Amino acid sequence: MRRGRIEKELGGKVIGRNIVLHHAEDLTARERRLLLLDAEFRFDQQARFLGRSDARPVHAFFYRGEREKKKLMGAGQTQYADIANHEMHMNYESPPIPVLKHEIVHVLSGPWGMSGLGFSKVLGITEGLAVASEIWRDEDAIPYWAAAMKAVGRLPDLAAISGPTGFWRLSGSRSYLAWGGFITWLIENYSMDHVRRVYGSADWDGIFGQDLPGLVAAWEKSLDELDVPPRLLRTAAYKYFRKSLFESKNARSVGRLTDDAERAARRGRYLLSGREYARAVDLSGGGSRYRDDLVDVLFAARRYDDAWNEAQKIVDMEGRDLGKEIGPGEVVRGDLAAAVRALATQAAVAWLRGDHLGARLLYQRVLDADVFWSLNRESAVALYALDHPEIEPDLRRYMVDPDARPAAEFLLHRAIEKMPDSGVLHYLLGRRLSVARLVDDAAAEFSLAIDLGLPTYDLRVKNFF
Repeated sequence: MRRGRIEKELGGKVIGRNIVLHHAEDLTARERRLLLLDAEFRFDQQARFLGRSDARPVHAFFYRGEREKKKLMGAGQTQYADIANHEMHMNYESPPIPVLKHEIVHVLSGPWGMSGLGFSKVLGITEGLAVASEIWRDEDAIPYWAAAMKAVGRLPDLAAISGPTGFWRLSGSRSYLAWGGFITWLIENYSMDHVRRVYGSADWDGIFGQDLPGLVAAWEKSLDELDVPPRLLRTAAYKYFRKSLFESKNARSVGRLTDDAERAARRGRYLLSGREYARAVDLSGGGSRYRDDLVDVLFAARRYDDAWNEAQKIVDMEGRDLGKEIGPGEVVRGDLAAAVRALATQAAVAWLRGDHLGARLLYQRVLDADVFWSLNRESAVALYALDHPEIEPDLRRYMVDPDARPAAEFLLHRAIEKMPDSGVLHYLLGRRLSVARLVDDAAAEFSLAIDLGLPTYDLRVKNFF
């Protein structure tokens, strides 16, 4: 739709120093202020990163949700930088908005790109520059992610994935992080000005004195000099095994089925969603890529036996190397990330059934795998609950019982009444307050959680950030 129509539908507008904010008119004054502060901060931060002191204001459109965004500009879930028009289109969430840092780089680098379009002739440069600007992904710097991929044999050939057909063929995280690591290396070993010049021209020889394959070879050699933590090697070996949608069988049909399944799940129609995911599993060859989505909706539908059995199929197919030490040059067999998610579901089922010993053993296996920070935290909280019988029933229902979701806040507050000096409980309350956009109250709970103490490193880090 025309921009005037979009502005009218959203209804709210704030003109800042560098950001023109278009927002839903029902945002509160506090929400508008925090959103503008977040966007202005990211503008200043990323303009400095790019070395741009002449950047003109950016129009930032924030929609109420996917449905409104899909209706008004065509892209529902995707956060979108319209580089040619110097604007961003995003779904509103409580600030700070992590992806804002990535998308605003696309807009600010627009003048470097092709005339009338704004992006680079090389898709890898466009996305790689935005990833390089993130500096960190989770707890590790971008170059270390690339080095970890190389160490476990999952680093893609950048020359082969420089354009759209190659870039999108692989799983997104591999393409994005590889190019992000390469662009970081170019900035550090040459300059941002070199990257600016190649962004629009793709003239590698003229700007760097050698072709893209030669530069990539030098960069890959530099990755061998990085001391990659064993934990990150293990995560990379697990995480980057999975193929992208475009590498799977019947990609178009499977994509339509999974879109339908996701929409059904969002509406709470879990049985319908499960049927669509089951069809996607069969059509894609019966692997684990969509079976773990099937497990999630079966669990949400309270079909715990079926969820357990499907999870066990994933563990049997993909979990052969669970617990194996991963060293440089080793590639694990199977999608261990899917296997760990399946174990976490089985742990939740065991806990719901009152099998505390089984739940404890499964949650400990998830922790020992040490693949996902989020699952590490969930497992740590579950084990903490199992160690404290006085709050275990409330935390069990709070964490894993779908029937208890309407009473979640009551259960958490009741647990805090029983153990007011529990850092874990105040951490959980802080998370709920943060989601509810009660930032000051959340910060107070997080501070209290730090003072009272948290049992694991993952919880302490998440609580702090």
